[in-house]
Amino acid sequence: MIVRSLVNPKSILYSDIETDYKLIDEKPGVYIVTCLSEDLSPIVFRRLGEDDREGILYIGTSGNRGLQGRICDFYDDMKTGKGHHSGVWTFYLNFENNKTGGKPLDKHDIKIWWECANDPERADERETELLLNYNLEFQDNPPLNTSRKRGKMEKIYPQSD
Repeated sequence: MIVRSLVNPKSILYSDIETDYKLIDEKPGVYIVTCLSEDLSPIVFRRLGEDDREGILYIGTSGNRGLQGRICDFYDDMKTGKGHHSGVWTFYLNFENNKTGGKPLDKHDIKIWWECANDPERADERETELLLNYNLEFQDNPPLNTSRKRGKMEKIYPQSD
């Protein structure tokens, strides 16, 4: 379980970010975007390996901005449908605007979980670990993550000869 592996996790519903964004840490860290159904339980995503019962849409890092800035970027870009957040761009391409011919995503809300890190480098390492664990468990990326960070993953889990 990926979300459950977060250390001292905190979370916020997407619908609460505008009023409660100050609850989000300004420190660097990693965040996981999950999709919820009407009863606020995670939506189950079918993956290649097994079903993702945590409803993970995206795993990301704050970079140098800090978690509050990066999660607010995600929120603002989702609200307007514009911006530079790669996960939001993929969401609108595949689910909202349905330009790829895929099935629209029936979501009630989004919950964002995060874990703080000591510095941006550790946050980047932790994001790589979480993406690798997701790939090992589900044989796939989260739906909105378009890259695997293969070079960084191979440092953690080298290919055998």
